Amino acid sequence: MTKNRVHIDLSAADENEEAARIEGLGATRLWVSDKPDDPFIVLADPEGNEFCVVRQGDEKAAPSSLLSGDVAARSHIQAICRSISTKLNLH
Repeated sequence: MTKNRVHIDLSAADENEEAARIEGLGATRLWVSDKPDDPFIVLADPEGNEFCVVRQGDEKAAPSSLLSGDVAARSHIQAICRSISTKLNLH
């Protein structure tokens, strides 16, 4: 498997709750940060694309700015969505 060219961080008020919800959609939990000042959980979609769920805070850049300008990031998000929707038979 090759390493992701783009890594997506999803922001949530409760990273554990959101990670559990995403796991229910077919993601696999890979790692949990042990740093209390930087809480995040690394997950992989059914095709192995890695992404993180991070605790919501003061992000440096709005997520919409990433999605509007970065073609590679949009492709990665679409791959994650396709993997999860295939797992749920939503296609």
